[in-house]
Amino acid sequence: MALIGLTSARGAPGVTSTALGLALHWHRPVLLVEADVSGGSAVLAGYLRGTVPHDRGLRDVAVALSLGDPLDEALNASLIKIPGGQVRLLPGLATAAQAPAVASLWQPLAEHLRSLDTAGLDVMIDLGRWGSRNGPDPLAHHLDLMLLVTRSDLPGIAAARGWVPVLSAELDALGHGADALRALVVGPGRPYSTREIAAALDVPVVGDVAWDPRSAASLSHGEPPQRSAAHGSLHRSLAALASTVAATASSRPSLTGEVAR
Repeated sequence: MALIGLTSARGAPGVTSTALGLALHWHRPVLLVEADVSGGSAVLAGYLRGTVPHDRGLRDVAVALSLGDPLDEALNASLIKIPGGQVRLLPGLATAAQAPAVASLWQPLAEHLRSLDTAGLDVMIDLGRWGSRNGPDPLAHHLDLMLLVTRSDLPGIAAARGWVPVLSAELDALGHGADALRALVVGPGRPYSTREIAAALDVPVVGDVAWDPRSAASLSHGEPPQRSAAHGSLHRSLAALASTVAATASSRPSLTGEVAR
């Protein structure tokens, strides 16, 4: 299986849209977890255009667990199937004020997500901005890959560069190896190339996502997809990225010392 987390160092470089896009192009059934504690489900409000109520999600799992309910039952009751693919969604918090309520959930949730290989599921996690208070840091203990998402402009690169040694050291200390961290570039060439960013960050870049705001708006802002969007630059880049990320994750040793599958 693959358990992959996407995070950012600053602002909104496109973590949620990229995580959703990867999940929609994934080669196996995948669980998409909105673990960003800033609140609000960008997938429900954006991609699903508010057609599905935000009446279940991460907080419900935390409450059920606190009441002694089995975690697997609580999780399954909170999932939403996303049309057009093999994606099930665990919606995030409705507001940032709910973040303290899920602080004790992260570790048992991480252990449960790691066990989902028996169900034939991979897991994609939107971690939001790294280092947030009450954030999902414990999930990093179980990741096969952590993807640090950045734009190709100087402020984005500078912020990412500050986090690279911290995240690399943390992943290495957890037994993953520093190479569990990869960069992911949104909008290469605006103005710096993927190669320049890899050199500046001193970390491998797993791939990039094409800059196509009109197509991306259908993932993030509820805009109707363009008729040609499925064959456009954004979705071509997401499909290629999904293949590369899957291959990278499967080539790395898992936490049990075996190659992840």
